[in-house]
Amino acid sequence: MSRKIIGNRFKNLIAIAISLIAALFNWRISLGFLLGIAFSRIHMIILSARLNAILDSSLKDKEPNAFLVFFGGIIDLLVLAIPLAISYFLGGYIHWLGVGIGLLFEKLLMYISALLKKDV
Repeated sequence: MSRKIIGNRFKNLIAIAISLIAALFNWRISLGFLLGIAFSRIHMIILSARLNAILDSSLKDKEPNAFLVFFGGIIDLLVLAIPLAISYFLGGYIHWLGVGIGLLFEKLLMYISALLKKDV
């Protein structure tokens, strides 16, 4: 088993710290950041479930259902678009820049974790 360099608790602490720092400057960006993180986590859950289903079907020597693979990709994109639409309609309360940073936050930590695991 491989150990996680950046665990979920540490990710949550970093997210809360960034949100509090952003709240000092602009509370709208902080709310957008939290909304983006929430939808990013939902996206990662859906993506991992979809990829596990595809890999399980390939391990059983079956073709993955093309419709479900395509439909899962559409759902993934919708999950990423929903917080941006919310920030558009509630622009006075949620800033789109915070939403974008929140959506990329999980992926950024995954890249940092991969770099820390790499032996240089």
